[in-house]
Amino acid sequence: MISALLLAVVSGLGKLRRNPYIVKTVHEVAGVPMRWFPFLAGLEFAAAAGLLLGIGWAPLGVAAAAGMTLYFVGAIAAHVRVHDWKGCLPAVQMLCLAIAALVTRSLSM
Repeated sequence: MISALLLAVVSGLGKLRRNPYIVKTVHEVAGVPMRWFPFLAGLEFAAAAGLLLGIGWAPLGVAAAAGMTLYFVGAIAAHVRVHDWKGCLPAVQMLCLAIAALVTRSLSM
């Protein structure tokens, strides 16, 4: 769960800081407008906060992990839509961590 939390924060910061790799992959290749970057970063920060607070309150952790899972399903869909198979890899890795957090927190309730 901590890995998913940390990667969500790093990914969100990359969007806010306009990391060149993220801008190229998400904006130029997948076609996500730059004006969405702060919103997407906010979703990732909310997921990270929910995962952290969810350590103490399981329903919040489950909800955060479920939201993070949906977020990365959407990210994968955006890359698949433009046939960007290489760009899918980071999103697939994040999706796997989100699913792991969801399963782990769900089973610990």
